Amino acid sequence: MKNKKTILITSIALFSILIIIFIFVFSYYSFINTTDKGYEKNIRANIKNINEINNSVVSCIKGQSIDAEKSRKELPEKTSSLLNIKNTITTLSPTEKHAKSHEYLVNGLTNNIHIYEQIVSILNNPESNDIDKSLEALKKYKNACMQNYSLFHIKTAEITLSENTLKYINNCTYYVDELVNLKKDREIRKSQYTDFVNEMDEILSSFIEIKMDFSYFKDKIDNKSMTYENALNDIDKIKTEFVEIKNQFSKITVPSKGISSYNLLLKTFDNYYSYLQNYRYALSTESTEVFNNTSKKKLDSLYIEAGLNYKIMNTTYNEFIQTYSYFKESNK
Repeated sequence: MKNKKTILITSIALFSILIIIFIFVFSYYSFINTTDKGYEKNIRANIKNINEINNSVVSCIKGQSIDAEKSRKELPEKTSSLLNIKNTITTLSPTEKHAKSHEYLVNGLTNNIHIYEQIVSILNNPESNDIDKSLEALKKYKNACMQNYSLFHIKTAEITLSENTLKYINNCTYYVDELVNLKKDREIRKSQYTDFVNEMDEILSSFIEIKMDFSYFKDKIDNKSMTYENALNDIDKIKTEFVEIKNQFSKITVPSKGISSYNLLLKTFDNYYSYLQNYRYALSTESTEVFNNTSKKKLDSLYIEAGLNYKIMNTTYNEFIQTYSYFKESNK
């Protein structure tokens, strides 16, 4: 009788334990299921808002490019809205089932925000020295965002960069590419300008040292302070120096905007060379004719062509100085 009573009590106790375990397991899974459903509901609502914000950038597309001014005005607000959603999402507590997807969502959204922040930064600083690095960062954020969003998996909650969003981001990339190329072109032109000006200034400085009116020699000869031979030797030395200057000048790389200045100096050099040649010829001829009792009028006529060369050369030189000065000032 006692054994039967013990067995009955044991059976009741075991049954009670099983009932408790069943209730606990049922409650636990009910809680987990309720938590999952609550989390999924919140996530779906937030993802819907994220997708709407991303899709709204379609209004900033302008043909194959973007509306830069509108982007500058509207993107900060969109970025702020996404940041608020991120703050909300990070307060949610996903179950173990959704933990990894939740992490992908947060990482994707973080890069999503960085995309718009980077675009605004670029648009606000289009002349930045490191704009090419900013472009690479934009591409990196886009790829990281898409990768993380693609790894996020929760039923009836799909997040992705829509076709309109991708078109806008790609158009931004093309736009920045153009800014980078324009910057490179400007740097190349600036380098060409600097090299051209440095070489031109050096040549000009050398030319100024030998540019002179050779009647100086004639005056000294007339005053008996110089012989014809010494005067002709000095002119020959100037000619040698001038030929070297012309050779250096011919090797200059000329930027498109510097062609006018270059051509005027080239014309000046050609006229100076003619002047030098014709004046030397006149002086050399006079040195032999003067002993033949040749009239002063005839001797003076020897210098007419050289005098015309000098006048033309001086006019061209002054035009060059004016053009070259304007070129240097306008291309700084």
